[in-house]
Amino acid sequence: MKARVVVEDISDIRESLLRVFDAFGGVEEFVKPNSKVFIKYNGVHFGKVMYTDPRVIGEMVSVARGITRDRVYAMENSTQGNFTRMVAEVSGIARIVEQSGGENLYLDEQKPVMVEMGDGRISTKFPEILYDNLIRRKRSNVLINIPKLKTHWETTVTLGIKCFQGLLYDCDKLVNHNYKLHQKLVDNVKFIRPDFTIIEGITATRFGHFPPESLLSECVVPMNIFIGSNDVVACDTVGAKILGYDADEVKHIKLAAEQGLGVGNLKDIEIIGDISRFRERFPCAPCRNCPSEVRFVTGKEMACVEGCYGNTLLALLYFWYDFKGEGGFNIIAGKGVEESELDNLLPGDILIVGPCTIEENLNRVREKYPDRKIYTIPECNDIGKITTYLCAMMKINVLSMIPLDMNKSVEILQQAMQNGLDANLPAIT
Repeated sequence: MKARVVVEDISDIRESLLRVFDAFGGVEEFVKPNSKVFIKYNGVHFGKVMYTDPRVIGEMVSVARGITRDRVYAMENSTQGNFTRMVAEVSGIARIVEQSGGENLYLDEQKPVMVEMGDGRISTKFPEILYDNLIRRKRSNVLINIPKLKTHWETTVTLGIKCFQGLLYDCDKLVNHNYKLHQKLVDNVKFIRPDFTIIEGITATRFGHFPPESLLSECVVPMNIFIGSNDVVACDTVGAKILGYDADEVKHIKLAAEQGLGVGNLKDIEIIGDISRFRERFPCAPCRNCPSEVRFVTGKEMACVEGCYGNTLLALLYFWYDFKGEGGFNIIAGKGVEESELDNLLPGDILIVGPCTIEENLNRVREKYPDRKIYTIPECNDIGKITTYLCAMMKINVLSMIPLDMNKSVEILQQAMQNGLDANLPAIT
């Protein structure tokens, strides 16, 4: 039997959501009167268009609330360097979830249990509330996945499979966030699979998943569609095609299909809706290069876009364009840095990112520049430290990046900490 994917033009958000479910027997096929409902949205950051449209989250909560007598949760664990309660507050997600009768479930404030993920049986922290209700009591409850339609520099696209990276605590997001990331994403979905996925495509994001707000006119495209399926791999395959990519070009989708998690061949997918009109190939790399005021040296042998190179450059561009940071410093990332490149650094501070380049270059840099301030980040993807050190070098106050009154920001942080916040945050000075 073929997998089925619905591509639905959005007229009214609620009615269009229901029509997506209707192709699979109706939303009642998934949400039962005694189900606990867990809705996983994309809330990676509070930057505009980086998160699932709150109206869609609210309508999904409301629909589920109208069926089940049990609880309806909307949940996320936002990116490192931020925390979910703050993202939900700034984006308006927290308010609309409560107004719709749901509960905000901030996964970075939940008690964990230890589990093993992947063929390598990697010991991983996992929210106990999800383990109890969606692993141990899976048949009683339902997991609905509502990612955002976006390209992604590190993974080509970020759709249903990639959205489940947000079920991990920050300490485990650090693990294998390099060239091994693609299999890691597949391992997440092997461990816990969504019952239904609806990709929110009111708009689509090109030039990567983390566009500076000042560049949104280049990065955001109105689409006005939902893409939905009970097969997350098939859903992502169609979503990728709409963004201009075959599934074979997206490593984690290809791996997921090869490892039996769903259908990754368009020929084996029944698509309800017209996708022939989507002909643009949305770029996944950033729309700007490193500013000339910053010297960014990368290794010739390896510089992972999924880790030390990609994450550092994305953060740099975001801070540069939206917060007018200063330049005059240097970044080194990757393996195989040529000696001559270390001779041509700018006069300012030096940031060395990732284990490969620290092992190879730290002593060389210290010898060449004994009077410089040198920052090191031992992990490939430590966004907390990346933010801390970039802000220090760029003369940016971390709290000034939050679009709230500073007292309000501190209050929200205190609330999260009182509730057990477990997040990799930048240093606040």
